[in-house]
Amino acid sequence: IGDDLNLVVRLDVHDPRINAEISKDGESYILIIMGGMLSQPELTEEALTLLLCHELGHLLGGEPRKSRGGWSSTEGQADYYS
Repeated sequence: IGDDLNLVVRLDVHDPRINAEISKDGESYILIIMGGMLSQPELTEEALTLLLCHELGHLLGGEPRKSRGGWSSTEGQADYYS
């Protein structure tokens, strides 16, 4: 991944799911944190930092990769990266 990485972080406060994800749209990567996750009282600053690092780990964590066109690291690799 070069210096021209385009990363967008989106807070989707209206999505009630307790989740976060990273996806690819053309040349951009979009990290979405859903409203259900943001509304959890257990979501401390440290937990949010770990969550963001895990999602970035899908982008930056390296091999092994999962199927998403070969750009996304597996769950375990994203955990290791975070």
